[in-house]
Amino acid sequence: MAESTEVEAGAPIAKDAIDPDLVKLSRARPKIGAVTSLGVVVLCAYFMLRLSPDRHFAGEPKEPAAVAVADVAAGKVESESYIALDGDPAVANAIRTSKNPGGLGMRITPMRGSGDRVWVALTDGDDKPTLGRYIGRLRPMDDMPFEEALRSYAAANPRPVFATVAAIKAGVGAGEIKTVTGNVIRPADTTGAGYDVIEPARAQIIVTFSGKSQNHGDLLDIKAWEAELAKVGIPVKHAANASRGSAGSSGAEGRRGSIDEVAQRDEVLRQARFEAAMSMAEVTAKLEAAKLWARVEPVVTHTETTWGALKANPAALAGTDLVGIYILSGIPSDAQILLVGERPEDYWHVMPVTIVLGLIALLFLWAFARAVKDLMPTRA
Repeated sequence: MAESTEVEAGAPIAKDAIDPDLVKLSRARPKIGAVTSLGVVVLCAYFMLRLSPDRHFAGEPKEPAAVAVADVAAGKVESESYIALDGDPAVANAIRTSKNPGGLGMRITPMRGSGDRVWVALTDGDDKPTLGRYIGRLRPMDDMPFEEALRSYAAANPRPVFATVAAIKAGVGAGEIKTVTGNVIRPADTTGAGYDVIEPARAQIIVTFSGKSQNHGDLLDIKAWEAELAKVGIPVKHAANASRGSAGSSGAEGRRGSIDEVAQRDEVLRQARFEAAMSMAEVTAKLEAAKLWARVEPVVTHTETTWGALKANPAALAGTDLVGIYILSGIPSDAQILLVGERPEDYWHVMPVTIVLGLIALLFLWAFARAVKDLMPTRA
């Protein structure tokens, strides 16, 4: 008679045997705590809230709405809109910012006539330059990651604004100046100013060293060109500044040192720049009569001064058209920025991500409700 393999209830189990009662036990259901569930729900809600601007922009029409700078500055255009902005950026007031060291970064430029309330963000290195119309996403300046750095720089560094001589003279008595962009500024007496004056009785001549020509000898260095120009009735001196004259020049020794440095560079580049005490028309006529080919440019004198000095002597502006005033001003709190190149279709993924976050939030909200129910005392 075969022995039974069944073990009686309560009988001891051998070391190498499996307890059949333990095999029948079911695995405990994994539990998600109330704190964990609530944390996941809050996290999902936070990310869904942060995605709200992107979700709004993703739902914009594919064609941008044409708007004016004045309407954006007045707050008539809703943020997170896809717009086409016609305007002229004040390139002289552009501020460069970059997310990564060594990157090309972006040029943040205010639009003329906006009172610094409308800015345009342009990426350096774009294949196609923007001409006249700027298309992209309109956002509040406060939402940008570089907003704090941009405001700090604008508040600490004066930016040039330009006004006509007539506006400057009118502002002497009024105490305020209307700039060419339509903004009104009220500079202090210590505010810096600068202007350029074209000298009517001076001209610059830019020449290239060359071999013997049909009508002239070898012109292979600075001295040869000086002698040849003197022969045709144009006495010259070698210009120390390769770009413009300066009203704030130092003494003769400083200028001589600059001339020597420029002369050395000119010998390497095989060119030279001379200055003549004659008008551009006179120099051009003499060069053409002698069939001596060179480029003729005006001599521009740059003057740095203050608003207080201009008020005391407005006659000093004779011969100039525009005056630059270096104004220290911050960016308005309601400023907006146009991110050129951003399109609604670039944000197609925002809605699917939002749906997934919503489902996860609902799942863990249910888990939170179950966890709270388990913590509640049972009724007798």
